Amino acid sequence: VYTNFHCNLACDYCCVESSPSASPRVIAVDEFERLVAEAVDSGVEELFLTGGEPFMLLDLDERLRIATAAMPTTVLT
Repeated sequence: VYTNFHCNLACDYCCVESSPSASPRVIAVDEFERLVAEAVDSGVEELFLTGGEPFMLLDLDERLRIATAAMPTTVLT
């Protein structure tokens, strides 16, 4: 799940063109919760959170509580 598209770095190899100047497009927590539930219903067994930079989200802890309650979760920074 791409949690956001903004990042504190500007790596030339970034596949989603995240950078400090990228628009901070973020999936709302309620939409994230819906996506996790949809993944569970679809039989997904492990979730990966990426971005942008997920650690820039002020509510990452809430998203991690939702995700880890549903399945094993990895944050890709």
